[in-house]
Amino acid sequence: SPSDWDIFVNLHKQSGWYGHFAYHYGTVNVYEDFATIYEMLLIDPSGLEERASKSEILKKKIEIVSKYLP
Repeated sequence: SPSDWDIFVNLHKQSGWYGHFAYHYGTVNVYEDFATIYEMLLIDPSGLEERASKSEILKKKIEIVSKYLP
């Protein structure tokens, strides 16, 4: 939804440190940030959960992306 996207974009802007991303490639831009979180939720959710345990920003981004899983 547009409101989820606005929130995600703002979180991405706050994600200056690598620890706030699911995977390094997510630092490229907001679209890759979303895509890498989506991908990790599908292929390695436990690894992503462990990474998010150290970042409130990543946790919030994961909550948003999780809404759009099949």
